[in-house]
Amino acid sequence: MKIKKILTIALFSTIAIMAQEELYAPEVKYENFVLPDSFKEYKPHSLSKGEYYSMPVYLSPMLNKRLSILKKNNQKHADKLIFKLLGEKVSISYIEGPSGDNNFLVQYKNKSIELLGATLLVSEAGYFYLQGRDDYDYTIRKKFKLTSKGLKEVKQSAYLVDMECTLSKNAVLYEKKHGKGTIVARLPERKKVRVLLHDTTVIDDISSDQYLVSTPFGLVGWVSSTSGYMRTGGRPLNCILHIGA
Repeated sequence: MKIKKILTIALFSTIAIMAQEELYAPEVKYENFVLPDSFKEYKPHSLSKGEYYSMPVYLSPMLNKRLSILKKNNQKHADKLIFKLLGEKVSISYIEGPSGDNNFLVQYKNKSIELLGATLLVSEAGYFYLQGRDDYDYTIRKKFKLTSKGLKEVKQSAYLVDMECTLSKNAVLYEKKHGKGTIVARLPERKKVRVLLHDTTVIDDISSDQYLVSTPFGLVGWVSSTSGYMRTGGRPLNCILHIGA
């Protein structure tokens, strides 16, 4: 009888945990790329990543004048884009990442540089603009500068997230990062918020992901959150979810 009681308790505990995970299982959303007005004159090209799939690369008008496209006979998408940039030959092609992720392979001055993302834009000034979701915690937007040593990321104040989120546990928003300053708001589990920005800072050699969040009323404050994986969202920000290996 005692063993039966223990098994019954264990069964109900498992069901409760599964129900809780199902309740907070985040919906993974992939943003459709919308070309910003400042890039409206850029021409799109598609890089082949198999017989039926491709990845978009947008090149500025000047780069299109210097462009060579390599593709197999009767193939719709390009295998490689080659052009002159800052006086040097640059080529862009697709390369599959370790877990099948989308990677752009940029070759420049005998260097091979992989950029993890789904959409790439390149300007004649040597800037590479990257957007992607796979292998990130949300849709990321990055900017790189072509230098003599390769591609160097242009540091931003923070990364844009701009995503609605459900709290998977109670959360406290603070005036400053890392739980410092005055308390802006105390929010209950299941509350809807909007995640605005993500800042990764390192204190005492420990990285801490800080997110700037807006309440439904419009109050803004910082909160620390973990990143989820697969069907388990982050805590307390359920929408922060790593997609990939």
